[in-house]
Amino acid sequence: MVFSLSDILLPLVIFQLLFISFFLYSKETGKRISNILLASFFLAICLNLADTFLLIKQVYFQFPAWALWGSGTLLAGGPLLFFYTQSVIYKDFQFTKRRLTQFMPFLLLFIVSEVSYLAAGREKQIEILHNIISRKIPPAVYIVSSVIYIHFFSYLFASFRLIKRYRAAAVNQYSDSQRATLNWLLSTIIFFFVLIVLS
Repeated sequence: MVFSLSDILLPLVIFQLLFISFFLYSKETGKRISNILLASFFLAICLNLADTFLLIKQVYFQFPAWALWGSGTLLAGGPLLFFYTQSVIYKDFQFTKRRLTQFMPFLLLFIVSEVSYLAAGREKQIEILHNIISRKIPPAVYIVSSVIYIHFFSYLFASFRLIKRYRAAAVNQYSDSQRATLNWLLSTIIFFFVLIVLS
């Protein structure tokens, strides 16, 4: 049996993201809202990669109704990372109801895509999965996918700009621990940018 790089790398990344997510959800120390936002971000990326991996390995052909549920999670991942960045930088950060509106694109896409996919029936679902694997996808799907990635990268860019602007304004006003957190956050943003591009 021959294993490709993705067969090894993707499960490893998925497991690590899942483990870190549960660790952060259960962590009592530190800023609780920051832990929850970061855990939710990691979980969103984990679900997206897991859905992609199961599709690539054709696991879904036995259970087609379970497929494609994670394709839009990047729409949630972008706002989660941006809000996490704000929660790290601003001590008075609060997750208000107004911020929930940033997740409307994710909710709308998830509901519309899931309802239409589940209503298609098993035979049509399998046909859709075969078409995805063989890259026989309607142009509209590519357009939607491009919009999802642009949406995600725009939040990555906004988070990056927020950090750079804050570091420039408070260059001598934050502690070593805050400086380490911001450097780690920048590294995380760059890592996920590269990861999503590769995936």
